[in-house]
Amino acid sequence: MTSRVRYEICIESIQGLQVAMAAGADRVELCSNLSLGGTTPSAGLIQAACERDLEVVVLLRPRAGDFVLSDAEFDVLTRDLSFAKEHDAAGVALGVLTAQGEVDMQRCAELLRLAGSMPVCFHRAFDFVRDQARALEQLVELGVARVLTSGGAADVVQGQEALKRLVEQAGERIEIMPGGGVRADNVAQVLRHSGARSVHFSASEFVPGKSQHRNPNCSLQASGRPTEFELQRTSAKLVHAVIDATQA
Repeated sequence: MTSRVRYEICIESIQGLQVAMAAGADRVELCSNLSLGGTTPSAGLIQAACERDLEVVVLLRPRAGDFVLSDAEFDVLTRDLSFAKEHDAAGVALGVLTAQGEVDMQRCAELLRLAGSMPVCFHRAFDFVRDQARALEQLVELGVARVLTSGGAADVVQGQEALKRLVEQAGERIEIMPGGGVRADNVAQVLRHSGARSVHFSASEFVPGKSQHRNPNCSLQASGRPTEFELQRTSAKLVHAVIDATQA
């Protein structure tokens, strides 16, 4: 691929930030609970990450699950947005929907107002709207800078036709950033087919933890989740593989 691709790496630790910086990422999306689709990171992690010399976009999602928020949850989201802005985040990623699968225009407008000049990405809540073409026009109207999406499919490969349509519809008005199942063996194809010029991926792997003592009779994890003796980390090898695949 000949033209410049921008790389956003989804991370949930300072280790991930260090890997992203060393690999030459343009930006990171900072979150917690990647295995649940991502939730808002801690205050300390936000502060520490924003002190580094890299664009940090803070994910604002007060809980896992759907994107229809109670008044109390929305209040938490606005407080987190203000905190991220106060600590000089380069942007935020957020998304609020109505129960009918529409963009919650009233609440999103309030969030954009609070963000001010800070760029806002509408995260993968976009993949759960009723009508993506209509939703995209609403996000343009709101002044959203970027949309993170798999094209409404299980992953970017299955959604690449929808991604292509979204990129064409967006034009220069708003950025469409493919994300969801991006790997070294599909990233070049997805970018080439869709026409997108940026990509979002996590490049995660599970590695053994450092604890030498283990209690096999106790776990804090839900069934099927990694144990306390495994860590989800950002893999430098996987990051470089994705980047190298776009530069061939």
